This record gives sequence, structure tokens and C-alpha cells, in this order.
Amino acid sequence: MDLSSVLDRPDASVVLVVNTGARQGAAALDLAEGMVLERRPASMTSHAVHSGADLVATLDRVMADAPDVLVVGGGDGTVSCAAARVAGTSTVLV
Repeated sequence: MDLSSVLDRPDASVVLVVNTGARQGAAALDLAEGMVLERRPASMTSHAVHSGADLVATLDRVMADAPDVLVVGGGDGTVSCAAARVAGTSTVLV
């Protein structure tokens, strides 16, 4: 399943999690929100995190709801942490 087909579904749920402590994190959150909203998903929530502990807790919380798409922004650690939580699920990681 590719990202476009997921986002084009009328019931698509998208969650953004951005580590604003990363170098370009704060700007990335605004940019990601704009890009996702252009696709008009059924629901979108955004989460700005500021620490590793905050990231882990936020990812655990949002993945409990099994979103269709998880968009993450940050460094290698952010992506790795998200990938570990998405593995084995139907959630598309971007």
C-alpha cells in the first residue's frame, strides 16, 4: 500500500510527531502540517515533542490508536524510535 492510496481514503487518519528539539524541528512541524492538510485527511493530529522521553511516550500513545499514517520529523533517533513502534502494524510511516 502506498501513501497516496492511504491518504486518498475518506476515513484516513494521520498523526504527526515532530521532535522540535532537532535542528530544524519547529519549522518541520509547520511544513508537515501544511503538506498533510493539502490532502484533506479525515483526521489529523500533531504532536511536538521536546525530549526522548516525551517522544517515546507520545509514540506509544498515538500508536495505541493505530493511525493509518504516522509522519515523524527529527533525527535518526526519532525515526528509529517510530520505526520500532510501527513494525508489524498496518500504519504507514513517513
